[in-house]
This record gives sequence, structure tokens and C-alpha cells, in this order.
Amino acid sequence: MKEYCIIKAHQTDELEREVNQKLAEGWTLYGNLCVTGGGYQYLYCQAMLKEDKVSENHPEIF
Repeated sequence: MKEYCIIKAHQTDELEREVNQKLAEGWTLYGNLCVTGGGYQYLYCQAMLKEDKVSENHPEIF
């Protein structure tokens, strides 16, 4: 089984903190960083993926 999430933040240090936390929990980066907005307001987004090791080793369970 795969889990997918998108981390969103308005400041890069906030995004870095949240992404590093997910990486420590076993998540991996999925795709490139996305930046949207303009002027004084930006939104930084990073998709992340976590695979359940049990489903990889025993696909018949799922």
C-alpha cells in the first residue's frame, strides 16, 4: 500500500521543517518542489510518498 501527501507552506523554513520530519518518518520525496503565487505571497509544495513494506513483501495480503 502507498500513502501520498502534499506538504504546503508559505515560508521555506516551514516547508523544510515539515519535509525533514516526514523524511525521518520514512517518507520519500515524490516529484519536484512546486512554487506558486507572486508578489509578496508564495506557496511552496512538496509531494511525498510512503510505501508499506508489508505489502511489498506479501502482496497477497492486500
